[in-house]
This record gives sequence, C-alpha cells and structure tokens, in this order.
Amino acid sequence: MNAKTAQQKIKALLELGEYHYSISNQHIYLKSIDSAFYYAQRAASLSEAINYKIGIGESYLLSSKIYINTGAANKAIQFAQQAVDLFSKLKDGNNIARSYMALVKARGTQEDISVSISLAQKAYTLYEHSGKKLEQANALVEIAYLKMGLGNMEAAKTNFKYSLALYRECNYKKTQRVYSLLGMAYLQMGAYKESLENSLQAVKLLESNNDTSVSAAEIYNYVAITYNQLQDIKRSNEYFQRAYRISARFNETELNTMILTNIIQTFINLNKDKEAILYLKKLEKDIDKMDEPSRILLISRALRVYTEVSDFKSAKKYNDEAIKKLKEQQSGNNTNLILYPSIIRYLIKSAQYSKARNYVANYKKISEKNKDKKRLQEIHMTLFQLDSIESKFLSAIQEYKLQQTYKDSLFSQEKNKQIAELQIKFETEKKDKDLVLKEQQNKLLRKQGELQKTKLSKANLLKNIGFGSMALFLLIIALLFAGYRLKHKTNRILESQKGEINQKNVALQKLVVEKEWLLKEIHHRVKNNLQMVMSLLKVQSHHLKDPAVISALKESQNRIHSMSLIHKKLYQSENVMSVNMSVYIQELVEYFQSTFDMDRRIQFSLDLEAIDLDTSQAVPLGLILNEAITNSIKHAFAGKESGLISVSFKCSGQDHIRMSIMDNGVGISDDFEDLGFKSLGMKLIQGFSTDLDAKLLIKNESGLLIDIEFPYNQ
Repeated sequence: MNAKTAQQKIKALLELGEYHYSISNQHIYLKSIDSAFYYAQRAASLSEAINYKIGIGESYLLSSKIYINTGAANKAIQFAQQAVDLFSKLKDGNNIARSYMALVKARGTQEDISVSISLAQKAYTLYEHSGKKLEQANALVEIAYLKMGLGNMEAAKTNFKYSLALYRECNYKKTQRVYSLLGMAYLQMGAYKESLENSLQAVKLLESNNDTSVSAAEIYNYVAITYNQLQDIKRSNEYFQRAYRISARFNETELNTMILTNIIQTFINLNKDKEAILYLKKLEKDIDKMDEPSRILLISRALRVYTEVSDFKSAKKYNDEAIKKLKEQQSGNNTNLILYPSIIRYLIKSAQYSKARNYVANYKKISEKNKDKKRLQEIHMTLFQLDSIESKFLSAIQEYKLQQTYKDSLFSQEKNKQIAELQIKFETEKKDKDLVLKEQQNKLLRKQGELQKTKLSKANLLKNIGFGSMALFLLIIALLFAGYRLKHKTNRILESQKGEINQKNVALQKLVVEKEWLLKEIHHRVKNNLQMVMSLLKVQSHHLKDPAVISALKESQNRIHSMSLIHKKLYQSENVMSVNMSVYIQELVEYFQSTFDMDRRIQFSLDLEAIDLDTSQAVPLGLILNEAITNSIKHAFAGKESGLISVSFKCSGQDHIRMSIMDNGVGISDDFEDLGFKSLGMKLIQGFSTDLDAKLLIKNESGLLIDIEFPYNQ
C-alpha cells in the first residue's frame, strides 16, 4: 500500500470513528462508542506504521473525545496533551488550537479553571491569527463559561456578547446555548430584565431550530432558574418540568441531578420541606453511581436541605463530605463556589461560629477576586448575622452597611439601565410617530391636490356640457319616474318573498334545535346503557374466581368507560358533534387513578392542547389511550417503587395531531416487533390506529413509548 492510499484509508477510519462517536454522543445508539474507539485505534496504528504525523494527532483528538464520553477524564487529558505536543512540533497552528480546546474540554470544571481559561485563550489567539471566526466564537464561549465558574460574570458577559457578534458575521444561527449562558451571567449580576430577555431568546431559537438535544434541557433549566429568582414559581415549575422531561431521556447524570436539585430548592423556597426531602431521598439512592460533578451538586443541596429542616445528624454527614471535597480540589475550582454557601449555612445554624467565619473569609476572598457583587452582598449579610449573634454590634452595623452598599449598587445599576432603555425606547417611538405623522400629512396634501385637479376637470366638463344637459333634463326626469314605479313594484314582490323566507327559517331553526336535543338524548341514553353494561360486568366479576377472567372483565369495563365518557361529554357540551380531548384525557386519567390502587406510586404528567375531535376520531383515540395506560400500570413498574406515565396530545403541523404515551418503566423485550402484536391490547391499538389512518410507533425509550400521528378532521 503506497503512502497516498494509506492516508486515504486513515482518513476514512477517522471519519467512521467520528460518525460512531457522534451517534453515541447524541444517545442514538450508546454502544457505538466501542466502534468509535476501535476505528480510532486502527487509524493510530496505521498512521504510526507509515509515520503519518497528522493522522496520529487526529487519532489522539478523537480518543480524547471518546474518553470524555466514557467518563475517563485522566485518559482524555493525556491524549489531548499528546495532540498539543505533536502539533506544536509540527507548528500546525490550526491543529494546535483544536488540541488546546480538546484539552479544555477534557479538563472540565474539576481542574484548576484559571489554567483552562489560559489554554482556551491560546486557542482563541491562534484562530484569530488564522481568521477562523466561527472557531474564534466557539473558543470565546468556552472562555466565558469558565469565567462564570470563577464567578467573574462581568467578563463572561463581555465574552458572550462578542461571540454572538462573531456568530452573526458567520451567519451561524444555532446560538441558543450562548443566549442561555448570557442570561445566567446577567442573573448572577442581578440584571433580571436582561437575564429574562436572553433566556427567552434562547428558548425561541431552540424551538425554531427544533432542538430536542440535551442542551435543550439545560436551556429550559436556566429559564426556570430565572423565573424562580423573579418569584414566578408557576412558570419556573413549568420550565423545570420541560427540562426534566427531556433530560430524563438521556443518560446525563450531572444534568439530571442539577435539575432535580433545583426542583428541591424550589420546594425549600416554598417552605415545602417534606416534598424537598422526598425528592432528595430519591437522589440519595444513586449517589454512589454518580460522577464527581453530580455528587458535589447533591452534597451541596442535601447539606442545605437537612440544615434548613434542622436534621443536624444527616447534615453533619454531608458537611464532612463537603469539607473533604474542598480539600481535594484546586483553589480556582468551581467546587468551592458550590459548596461554601451550604457549609457556612450549616456551621451557623449548628452554632459553630468560629469555623463559619473561617469559611466566610475564604469565600469572601474568592468573590472579591472575581468582583462578584451578588455573592459579596450575601457574604456581608452573613457576617452581619454572625456579628449580631456574638453581640459585636458595631461590627454588625458596619457589615450591614457594606451589604446595603452592594445591594444599592446592584439596584442602581439595574435601575439606570432600565431608565436608559426606557428613554431610548421612548425617543425611538416618538421618532417613529413623527415619521408616521409626516407621512400622513404628505398623503393628505397629495390627496388634496388630486381632489383639486378633479374639481377643475369637473368644472370644465360641466361648462362644456351645460347647455346639452338642459335638453336632457326632462328625459331624465321621465326615466326616473318610470324607474321609481318599477322599483316600487319590485319592492312589494321582494317583501312578500322575504316573509316566506323568514317563515321557512323559523321552521328550520326549530328543526335544528329539535335535532340537537334528540342527539343529546341519544348520547345520554347510550352513556346510560354503557354504564349499565359496566355495572353488569362488575356484578358478574363478584361471582367469579378465575383471576384471568376477572382481569378480562375489568379491562372490558375500562374500555366501555372510555367510550361512555365520550358520550357523556357530547350530551353535556353545547356542541354535540365534537369532544374537547384535553378535558376528556384529564378525566380518563383521573378514572384510572381512582380505579387502580396505586397508592400514589404511579404519577401522571400531562401535556395537552385543547383540541376538539369528532366522535369518529375521539372513540378510537380514547380506546388506544385506555389500552396504553392500562398496559403501563399493569406491567411497566413491576418491582419498582415508583413510576411516571407521561401523556402528550398536541397539534403536529397544521393538519395532523400527535399523541404520545410514555412511561419510565421496564419497557418490553427488544424483539417485540417480531411478536406480531399477539396480545389483545396491542391488536386493539394497531386496529384503532388503522381506523384513524395513523402512523404508529412503539419502541423502548427509557421505558415504553407509544406514539401515533393521524390526520385532523377539522
């Protein structure tokens, strides 16, 4: 094999490795990471055999990404550093920059952040010299993100804004993550208006780009945090739930932990300590399986929760763990900023004031270095509380003044910004109104000129035909009189016809009312008959002993109830031809909750749009829903302490509707497609989907997902 052919083969191996890494990283097929590693090793071996340095370096970069994916941080750092060393010897600027960024990714936030910032800035400088603006922007985002980890929000904000300018120059549209992080930087600075604006812009972009990746969950989580700070708990909870619905589909332990701990913090803010502890207990079961960032998040939040409810025994265990983590980490690590507030809060509530002061001093030192006014305000408030407890009143007054100074500083900055924006907005609107007024005046002048011309033209015309009009005047009078007589006769005929039409309309209206009354009565009687059948089945089941027969009768009762509920909705509503599916699904779920003895073990999550369907679609849809939910309740959570069933019913485009029923249970066997829908429930779902002309999808996705999409008969 000659060198050129070998290099082409190496390139193909690397492309295959990148492909398998990509589909594994997107959670399309997790086992593809093994294939990615295999192709990276083959590319490295062949490159070494022909001494192809570029190929060796590229295999190092791919291996580093793979090890990040598998959680082997030390290996990822090792391969990224080897790539830096190799490309530095080759003096290949672009690949040196790529290697620096790979090293930054491998280090994450568990290494000294200041070192990572230095590496990313080196990459940025190399990209700047080569004119690669898109890569410049990407590097700048990572620099800003790392600065946020150090608490330097002002510098992070500047970097994020410049990166957005670079993205615009490149016409790059997928900037939702940047807007989201910029919103969080503003939030930490106390600029709530700018925070919300950028966070909502991120949501707008991710939805317009149809982004359902892991980053979408992160963005929804940040929006929820912003609304939480603004005390809009309802919207905060809504976005937290959106975030968790997405993150739950992926094996992202750190993100799932972050979202759940944020939900726990919301319960603490609402003084719902029992709910906070309930969620915390669920997380504590998996603490030994968590990676280091997730574990630190949980330690911090658990310490805060147990401190707030005065469970000092449990809190001490986590406080000892938190202090141990601080000793293990570098001073510039984000871990310090996560753990310090919880440790200090615990030490104060447990009356360990001297120790609390030591940690406050360290926390203050970092915050002063980062010029983090929001944290400094909290620190001086803490010192005020400590001084007050220890009767150091003069010092307490001084700390309170400092706290107030930072608070006023944050407030005045925000207030000045808002005033300036309102002033600019006012002036802009005033200019716009002036322009509109001038345009209207110009249009009026033009119209007046046209009217003047028309008047002159008419005057000339009247002058020319004045004498002729006199001759025609008598003729016109005669014609008008004849027309008047004809019109009078026609009006009499029309009045007569109008009376007949009105009589027919009244008769038709009565028929329509009678028809609607009859339809409601029919639906009422059908509902009563179905209820009677259910009662008969229930009575019959009391006289049977065979569990299989009793179960079959119970399933039949549920199916009949789903149809009965539709007829009930039809005769109770104004419109006897259609059913509001949002209300119907809610009532059907409530029926299941009351019928099955679930002891709150199984929770339901509903995401419904108010859509009206006619009975030809509502009945089969209700039966599909009945079969899917019954199947999940009976089979999905065997051996599990708790479970979640999610039901989504929304418009999909202008003329289609999509319904999804998903649980986080055990799923079904991987070869279920070869079973041929042998069970009655599956046959019913398949049959009713065919009746709806629907696309049916059944697959395992962190549980079982049943998804149907069908045309909307409007």
